[in-house]
This record gives sequence, structure tokens and C-alpha cells, in this order.
Amino acid sequence: MAPQKRSSLAARAALAVALLIVFYVLAIAIAVFLVWWPFAMPHAPAKLILISLVGAAVIGWSLLPRFDHFTRPGPALREAEQPRLFAELRSIAARTRQSMPEEVYAIHDFNAFVAERGGFLGIGSRRVVGVGLPLLQTLTVSELRAVLAHEFGHFHGGDTKLGPWVYKTRSAIGRTIVNLQGAESSFLSAPFEFYGDFFVRTTRAIAREQELSADRLAASLVGGPLLAEALRKAERFGPAYTAFLQLEVAPVLSARLRPPLLSGFEHFVSAPEIATLLDRDLDAEEPRAADPFDSHPPLDERIAALATAPPIGPIECDARRGIELIEDVAALELELLAFHLEGVDVRTWPPIEWAQVGQAVLLPEWQRFVRENRTVLGDRTFSDVTALSRNLTALARSIRRDLLGENPPSELQAARLLIDSALAAGLVRAGWTLEAAPGTPVRARKDDDTLEPFGVTKKLAEDLGYGADFAALLARHGLSSERLAPPA
Repeated sequence: MAPQKRSSLAARAALAVALLIVFYVLAIAIAVFLVWWPFAMPHAPAKLILISLVGAAVIGWSLLPRFDHFTRPGPALREAEQPRLFAELRSIAARTRQSMPEEVYAIHDFNAFVAERGGFLGIGSRRVVGVGLPLLQTLTVSELRAVLAHEFGHFHGGDTKLGPWVYKTRSAIGRTIVNLQGAESSFLSAPFEFYGDFFVRTTRAIAREQELSADRLAASLVGGPLLAEALRKAERFGPAYTAFLQLEVAPVLSARLRPPLLSGFEHFVSAPEIATLLDRDLDAEEPRAADPFDSHPPLDERIAALATAPPIGPIECDARRGIELIEDVAALELELLAFHLEGVDVRTWPPIEWAQVGQAVLLPEWQRFVRENRTVLGDRTFSDVTALSRNLTALARSIRRDLLGENPPSELQAARLLIDSALAAGLVRAGWTLEAAPGTPVRARKDDDTLEPFGVTKKLAEDLGYGADFAALLARHGLSSERLAPPA
């Protein structure tokens, strides 16, 4: 490492350690003063003395270091079972001159991390690496190497050694503030709140510099362009994975069925509507300054820094996807699901393909919603949908929104959902085929016609010309007299 960079790392560590020392000196001094002054002023009010002594005790209790009880973030990966992934880890460890981590975990996140966990204030800790399964699914092997080189850069820079101390101090400040506010000594929390804000801002600035330093190391080993592309993918697909879990996976799991996660996510981000949205969001993102409380620099700042990294000559490009390093992906997916769905034996749930989700998961929910609101729909038929869509007020007042979860939509939205659900269920009764692939609107198909039932009421209300097209489709398939709610 260059002397200038080594000096920078030392200065960074020295500043963080100085902040830790200042906090503990400040806290101990305040606690000692709170114990001392009642003896110096024996005629002070008893209540004030009690508050002072309680405050000193609370500060002392809050300062006591806690053991780091490490909670596993996912199923452990073993070299005997995942030799190809561990070969990459060993290669990066050797190139960064670091020892191999003692533990490697698969995580349910679009992310990778390194840490030193366990022990007491970092003493007796062990090195831990976590690698996200969706990250492996999306990155090429070369991009994965860049990400791993960045993460091992935190080992290289000593960031993971410093991390437990910073975390413990931040926790102690937080505990002190919370405990003082809960012990009728809230006025004593003011200096800790002030110092806590300063401590977080400063250590977050140090953390951002640590990220840039790890980026530089990765760029020197595998090339800046590969890491830049990996960072862009993380920015693009990270939020998409969260949306995929909430919108697509959660309803299937609620039905106690087991969908394939990675293939579903690939279909989700490849869907034209989602792909366009992701491209637009990434392109529209304007350069921004780092938030004082962010632990990572903004993407544009990291990309700009990588663009100035010295070239390293020919870059080895392995275009295989990272997931190809994993043995028995389906088994690991199941293990990851079982890890996160504690309290249930997910292994006993029937597997389901995404092509079956519409019929097996979504349709029963639509049918239930329609059934519970049968009296609201009455004898109305498909031919009444156009008029209903343009005047939902009367229908909306009578709908049972309590069937739509803890945060139900507005009355008008619920009315629209009810009619669309009745349309979807009715089309299935009439022999239409249901398509509900991840990331795409629900579609019903028969012969050469396709209809997206969960957009019909909105289109009828906004586009007066659509009414004629809708009526023609109903007539073509003999659906005009089909009831929205079938008889009990």
C-alpha cells in the first residue's frame, strides 16, 4: 500500500478512536459529577438528589459493554458443498492478502457484506462473509469478483476491526439517551443527544471514505469498469428485489405454497413494464450530495471515482452468472426460505410454478372478495360494468373493505377492485385462461382475444371510446349477460 494511503487509513482510525475516547470520558465525567455534587451540597432538595443519583446509575449501566451475540443472517455455506464459490473467495482473499473468513452465509438480500462478529469489543471475533442469492443471480462472475474484492477491501483496510468499536459506542450513546428519557432524567440526555448527532455524522463520513477506499482496492485488482457495472446493477435491481418479495412472493407464501424465487425474480425484472420502470428510475436519478447520515457515498460519486482509477491492463471477463458457482440452487433456495420463515415447516409446503400462481393463489382471493360482496353486486352483469365504472359512488359505500387487510384502499379504489375481481373470476368461469407471470399485469386469454381485467374499470372511466371495444368483446364471446357475482 502506498505510504499516503496508509497514512490516510491511520488518520481515519485515529479519528474514530479519539471520538470513542471522548464519549466515554464525557459520559464518565457527567456520571461522577452527578454522584459528587449531592455530597458537596448536603442541603440540596431530596428529589433533585435522587434524580441525580438515578441519572448517574443509568449512565453507568448504559456504558457497560455488551457481548456481541451474533445472529446468523442466513444458512451457512460450506466449502465441501460449494467448492466453486469458495474457490472464488479464496482467490480474492489471496489477492487482497487476507485470511479466509471463518463463516460464509447465503443471505436473502441483493447485497454482500463482511464483518467481524462475536467476542467482546471485537476481541475474540471471527470473520464473516454474507453473499446474497439474488446478487449471484444478477451479476456475472467477473462482477461478483469485483464486489468480493470491494468487501475484502474492508478487511484489508481494518474497517471491520474498527467497526465493532464504533457500533458499540453508537449503541451505548443510544442506550444512554433512551434510558435517561425513561428515568425522569430526560434533561440529562441533552449533551448525549448533541454528541450522538456529532458522533454519527463523523463516523458516517469515515464510513463513506472506507467505501471509497475499498472501491479503489477492488479497481486495482479487477478493474474499475467491472465494479462500476456491479454497483449500477445493485442500484437498479436492489429495490426491485424488495418489490418482488412484497408483490409477488408474499401472496404465494401466504397461501402456504413454495414458489421458485430466483427464476421468478428474473422474470419480474425482465417484464417490459418493470424493465422500463427500472431504466427510467436509474436514468432519472440526479447526482446528489451525500447525506450526513449515509454510510455509503452516492452512486454517481463512486462511479466518478472509479472512472479515475488507473487502468490495470487486460481484464479477465467471465460472463457466467454468479449463480452458476452454486451447487443445487433449488435446495439452497429452500434452505433460505426455511431459515426466514421461522415457526413453520416450509419444506412440507407444495412447490408451485409461477404459471400456476394466478389460478391457485390469486383467483381464490378474487372469488372470496366477490362472494363476500355478492349482495353489493346483486344481479348486475358484465354489460353493466361500463356504467358502474363511470359512477362508482353508490357501489363504493356498501363494499366490505375489511376484507382487504389492515390498510384497505379508499372506497372508490375498493369498488374498482371489486368489479375487476368479478370480471377476472367471471372470465375464468367462462373458460378463459389466466396468466399472472411475475411483473406483468394479470391477463385473461381466449382464442385471439386478451383482456387485462384489473385495468378495465379505469379504462372505461377515462377513455369513453373504450366502452364500444369492451362491449364488442363481450358480445363476441357471449359474456354480456354473465353475472358479476354468481348465485350462492
